[in-house]
Amino acid sequence: MDFLEFYSDKQKKSAYLLEGEDGFLHNLAINKIKKLYNVDEIDFTRLDSCDELTLISNLNVAPMLSEKRLVCASEFYSEDKKNKISEFINGNLNSVLIISNFKKSASLEKLPFEVVECEKNERFCRKFISSYFTKAGISASEECVNLICDYTSVDMYKVSSELDKISAFCQKKGVVEICDVENLVNKDTDYKIYELTDYIANKKTDKAYKVLFDMLNKNEPLQRLYISIYNHFKRLFYCRLNGKNVDELVEILGIKEYAVKKSIALANKFSAKTLKEINDRFFLYDKMVKSGKLAVDRALWLSVFSVIAK
Repeated sequence: MDFLEFYSDKQKKSAYLLEGEDGFLHNLAINKIKKLYNVDEIDFTRLDSCDELTLISNLNVAPMLSEKRLVCASEFYSEDKKNKISEFINGNLNSVLIISNFKKSASLEKLPFEVVECEKNERFCRKFISSYFTKAGISASEECVNLICDYTSVDMYKVSSELDKISAFCQKKGVVEICDVENLVNKDTDYKIYELTDYIANKKTDKAYKVLFDMLNKNEPLQRLYISIYNHFKRLFYCRLNGKNVDELVEILGIKEYAVKKSIALANKFSAKTLKEINDRFFLYDKMVKSGKLAVDRALWLSVFSVIAK
């Protein structure tokens, strides 16, 4: 189930399987289920990397102050063919089970869980931002909301932190403007690299240099910055060669749907030939850095110069 759909759903389930790498969404989901069942803290148990026996024994404990006992097991991956979890889900009266895993589990997905996707979700992020400002009595345009999503790369922990900052600044005037987002929100490194590449593609050299200087002035580690830009162009080249099958690219590249869509849009601003030449240049400089023939700061500048020259 998509996270936005889950978050709007008020139906109670006996067992939930949360899967995905966004820890913020995992916590939101757990708190939502606690609220749905009105579970007192004394009837909430969190287990980390437990075995099946420990999990079942906790599920069999009767609630004290709440209608149901809520047991949340983190990073629980059961491969037992005689799985007792299914028996619990079908026959339990006392407890609600939540399994919170960063990785998917084919064996657990076959059981009667309500499976919830806790991956980066742009639709939910936009709704979360809009709802936050509405509750704070602050108006924000769709353009402002989308810009916050872009600047934070839909990282919900960053989104939450930036919203607190924007709200404190804009509370008195009651409205968020584009200039507020531009001046207040810290741009995620991935977004800065996307922005750098976009300026290069559109021949806005002065703005491209400004973005690069900004990253360097904020003490981004040179080696990591160089590799990040290199990997970004490798991703663009792959997207340019492999069409527009988003689901397939998500699987192959191991990145989120949001990042794939952004990469496809940007890759289409370059020819496949240009992207290959850029990647060949990065590969050459990377090899020279690793062999000690070129300093990483010089490799970074030479690489950017070669991209701008295309």
